[in-house]
Amino acid sequence: MTAAPDASVGLRAAERLVRLGTTEIQPGLSETELARVEQRFGFEFADDHRAFLTAGLPAWTTGHDEDPDKASWGWPDWRTSDSDTLRQQVNWPTECIMRHITGGGWHSDWGKRP
Repeated sequence: MTAAPDASVGLRAAERLVRLGTTEIQPGLSETELARVEQRFGFEFADDHRAFLTAGLPAWTTGHDEDPDKASWGWPDWRTSDSDTLRQQVNWPTECIMRHITGGGWHSDWGKRP
């Protein structure tokens, strides 16, 4: 995949994260690792997200990842694509929306309810 102009957004975000010094940054994901994640979960990273993850893989954030009962799982560990936690993180948005819809909710921004 070639880098699109918006890939610079991902690189700037990774650089800013490093400057903040609150997140452990591991070596970035390779194209092989990115392709494995995309195949496993059936989506493609946007160019800016791809650039962010190849610049460095955020792994831990001070103050947010110490307690597993907090609302945030922390940064997704894309390197362990077979983990239950990553699967839960990827599935969470869809599961939340489906619970909302099956409970009778339908946001007006989604257009006419089918």
